[in-house]
Amino acid sequence: MLILLLSIIFYLSYGSDEKENKVSVLDKNSSVLKKKKVKNVTKNNTAKVLKLRANKRDIQCAENSLFSVSIVAILDDKNEINITKIAQYESDNTLVAEIKKGHGESFNNGTGQIKVTYGNKSVFLNIKVFETIEGHMLPDDPGDEADKTLLGIDKNNNGVRDDVEIWIYKNMPTYHHPKIERVIAMQKAKAYQMALKDPNNGSDMVFDSINKASYCWAHYSTVKDLPIDGAMKKFNTELKDRTFNTKERIQTYFDYDYTLKGRVLVLPKESGEYCNKNIDSL
Repeated sequence: MLILLLSIIFYLSYGSDEKENKVSVLDKNSSVLKKKKVKNVTKNNTAKVLKLRANKRDIQCAENSLFSVSIVAILDDKNEINITKIAQYESDNTLVAEIKKGHGESFNNGTGQIKVTYGNKSVFLNIKVFETIEGHMLPDDPGDEADKTLLGIDKNNNGVRDDVEIWIYKNMPTYHHPKIERVIAMQKAKAYQMALKDPNNGSDMVFDSINKASYCWAHYSTVKDLPIDGAMKKFNTELKDRTFNTKERIQTYFDYDYTLKGRVLVLPKESGEYCNKNIDSL
């Protein structure tokens, strides 16, 4: 009985110490593993930066708009890290645009360049901010190039000649609701450009497009209860003169107009469906 009691006491005393020793070893191993993990992270952080890569190098936007960029650093250990928020951004024209932590903001029409730096490496972003009127981003003025060919210049590929588009938003006479009249003018200018591209009026697409723009004005007149003051006629004359402004363009329009000879035009039922944009809320 005495021997059994001594055995139990011995087990409790030394068995407990052994258990504590095992726990101590596990804690020590865990500590070593943690140290190794931190060391790896430190190694990655001290790797040399080979170059920076941006998700876009050429940025085009409207005035007073927001945009974003993403910058990645490529390291010599073949890893890549996203340094968008910690890179340094320096704009050479803060009147045009700025970027902070990857978030950019444009201000005024113009061009600029933003230098992005991290780890003694840099990448340059080119910024182009277009003049914007009523939320519409205008193309660059084509200058003398506008009238050198039949179709002219349409760099933003919206179907309207750039010189005509600029005129609509900056110089076109308006009569009652300028914003609506500019929207309708863009629709009709696009239809007139189609006449220059296809004076033979294939499949009646040109004819239908020009008429839809005219019907859109009729809808506008009804919705806004416009007075009968000849505004529509003056609007059409100004836009037509501006669009067909060279001998070649005038002759091409006459060629298109000849395809309509003998046709009977039927006025459709007034409807906003003829407008490319919803003008009722403008």
